Amino acid sequence: MGNWGTGLYSNDLGEDVKDEYLSKLKGGKSDEETLAEIFQSYKEEMEDDDDQYDVWFALADTMWKRGRLTYEVKSKALALISEERLANRFEDEKTKKARNKVLEKLEAQLNTEMPKRKRIAVHQPFITKWTPREVYLYQIKNPPEGKEEYEDWWGVIYVSRLREMELVVRGVVDVVPYIYLKMSKEKPKDASQINSLPFIVWSIEWSTGQGAFEKALVETSHRFYPKEIEFLGVCEHFQYPTLEIKREDFQLWWSFKADAIEEYERELQRIEYNKLLERATGLQLEDRVSFVQGHQSLPIKRGKNHKIKRTDNHPIHSSHKNRWWIGDRFEYIIDQPPEGKEQYKGWKIYLYVYEIRGMELVVPDVMDEVPFVYVKLIDDDHLREFADFVPFVCFSINKKNGKGEYLLPFVDILDSWMPKGMKYRGKYLLRNLPDNEDLEVCKEHILHTDHLILEAVKGYERELTRLGLEGVDNTTDIIRTIIERHNH
Repeated sequence: MGNWGTGLYSNDLGEDVKDEYLSKLKGGKSDEETLAEIFQSYKEEMEDDDDQYDVWFALADTMWKRGRLTYEVKSKALALISEERLANRFEDEKTKKARNKVLEKLEAQLNTEMPKRKRIAVHQPFITKWTPREVYLYQIKNPPEGKEEYEDWWGVIYVSRLREMELVVRGVVDVVPYIYLKMSKEKPKDASQINSLPFIVWSIEWSTGQGAFEKALVETSHRFYPKEIEFLGVCEHFQYPTLEIKREDFQLWWSFKADAIEEYERELQRIEYNKLLERATGLQLEDRVSFVQGHQSLPIKRGKNHKIKRTDNHPIHSSHKNRWWIGDRFEYIIDQPPEGKEQYKGWKIYLYVYEIRGMELVVPDVMDEVPFVYVKLIDDDHLREFADFVPFVCFSINKKNGKGEYLLPFVDILDSWMPKGMKYRGKYLLRNLPDNEDLEVCKEHILHTDHLILEAVKGYERELTRLGLEGVDNTTDIIRTIIERHNH
């Protein structure tokens, strides 16, 4: 079994014995029944040359602290303390000394008067009062900081099914509801109205755009349920999400407000992400799922001329297979800023992949896959999650219409062009795209590290000027100003 220290419970067995012993008592078993079942469950470990110490010591300590230590367990534990001192279980001298202190403390404890027998509350099985197809409402009050716009919104809860789970005590079965969550700015008038509301998604399958929606509400006492919950009615014909994925997740009431808001916004992002996937691949959700289930890569649309195909056997150049995907976020730290721009040393460049396009880069009629990215600069790592309020890097301004060009092709068809030190930072879908944007293909291309840094710094300062923020010299103040403008 695993050991990670010298303590009585710094091992898997010690933890398991303690938890199982207490669980049996909480489940209503007598002291005698509990001990007999522990002996039966851990019979092999109690006779093992090495495991026996961890089992007997944890059992003796647990029983002593609850006023239930028997003469048999005490005698066996004391005998094993003497044996372990001679057994050389730990080779390192420093570890031996630390372990001996643990054994000395346990020995002294077992030889002192045991505390009075402590009462252990028996857990009664929790049975939810909710039933399938019921709909409940919960109004959001005092939302988390930064989410004040959700004040007085309504969380809508649909009960999909009930399930038996051992949530508190092993062997004691609780019955909890599985639920779907939705959000509404206005209070729904009846249960049938909820089908028109957007779902709340807690996990996204980025390869296809599917979502995981269903959760288990794992509260095990009705007193934890908010008094403000309202019963709306029964929805007989609930419309389940399209091609949802089934994954286990759990909901508790204390985090309901924050979770509901975060996951509602995530669902809005998932909807936009599916639009991007459909545009990039030409496939609806159902077809994308079929591709992935068949262990195939999703195709990339080749622009307007669909007769042009990618090729892997061109005599001069085979099509480059892009390694990035829609929604990916990458980070690059500026170690050597351009001359005269030393203030940007240590800043981080973030690249957000918005879409993938086929482009003729090397040979006519041979399409390479190229990621198109939005870029942002941030001077403080903890502000990364406020990326929606950080100015975009504006790579150029169209002189004819005055619009900015932000969406940039990142040409990386050779590994040597990929900036060293570029780190993948998970998925992130930008919610607020640039104002006054020219969505034609940006004339700039990123070719290597120095080029990336130079263009990012120039474009960042260009955008600050466009926003009238050129005098603000840190990301925190910029974000604060942009949020204030947004709120007004």
